[in-house]
Amino acid sequence: MATELVTGVECVKCHFNMLSAKLEEECYGVEEEVGMLRGAEPSDEVVRERVVSAANALLDTEILDPPRTMKRKRLMVTKTPATIALHINRRVFTRVGGMTKDRTAILVTKYFSLETFVGPVTYLVNAVIAHRGSESSGHFVCYKLWGGRWWNCSDERVTECQFDDWSGGDVYMVFGSRIAQAANLSG
Repeated sequence: MATELVTGVECVKCHFNMLSAKLEEECYGVEEEVGMLRGAEPSDEVVRERVVSAANALLDTEILDPPRTMKRKRLMVTKTPATIALHINRRVFTRVGGMTKDRTAILVTKYFSLETFVGPVTYLVNAVIAHRGSESSGHFVCYKLWGGRWWNCSDERVTECQFDDWSGGDVYMVFGSRIAQAANLSG
C-alpha cells in the first residue's frame, strides 16, 4: 500500500527528545559551576541565577514550541468488517474558493473488492444512497437490496427498481456485506 507524505506534523517524541537534550546541556553547565565551587557550598543566589539562566536559554531558543516535521502516513486494515459503509466525498472547491457538487458518475457494481488494500475480500452491495440536486439543495434517495430485489426508497414512497436504474448515478454512500470468496463473481 502506498504511503503519503504529511508535512507540518508536531511530533511529541521529537519534541521530548529535543527538550531532554537542551535540559541535559543546561544541567551540565550547572554541574560544572558546582564543581568549580567544590569546597564551598554555592549560595542560593548562585543557584537562582543559574536556574534563571537555564530557563532563559530555553525560552530564547523557542525550544518550547513543538518542531514541525515531515512524516509518512500509511493506512492499513488488519481485519475487514462484516459490513462496510463507504462515503464518497461529493464536495469540491471551485477555483474561486466556493464549494460545488462533484457530478462525476461513480460506477457501482453488484460486488466490490478490497483486494488492493487488504487481500482477497469481496463485498456484496446491499444499499446505496444517492443525492439528486445541487450542492445547496436536493434530495437523498436510498436504493436497498431486500428479499433479493432492489427497492427505491424516497421519503414515504417505496417502489421496486432495477440495479441498473441507479448504478451509475450521483452515489454518495455504498453499503456492503462481506461474502465468502466464490469463483467467478461477476459485477
